[in-house]
Amino acid sequence: AILLGQLEQYRSVEDGRRSIVNYYQEVLRDWATANGIEMPVVADDQEDPSHLFAITMPSLEARSAFIRHLDLKGISAAFHYQPLHESQAGQDFGRFDSCQFSSMLGDHLVRLPVHLSLAEDDLHRIVEATAGFET
Repeated sequence: AILLGQLEQYRSVEDGRRSIVNYYQEVLRDWATANGIEMPVVADDQEDPSHLFAITMPSLEARSAFIRHLDLKGISAAFHYQPLHESQAGQDFGRFDSCQFSSMLGDHLVRLPVHLSLAEDDLHRIVEATAGFET
């Protein structure tokens, strides 16, 4: 019953999240370029599921400072990704010791809020706070 209710709302949830992601993409593009921050890229022949909006900061220090900056403004942003080989399960069951690319992403990714309870004022506040950060 719970799954059926969620499936019935699928399109409106996806559309709402896509609207938030598109807004971030549009209004933060210049800020990201000016600060050496990578934004998500979706190939022309693909569709973004819009379940999150993760940006790649230039360094672990920049990511940590950015999360603190937003936190001081009452905005919760989180690092997003722990490489499998660095997790306990990866260390216990994995077959390789390291992967530099996934380690870099683990240190640099941060995600902005993408949920349907965000009002338009919330989005403006998130974008204003984000654009106020310089690397």
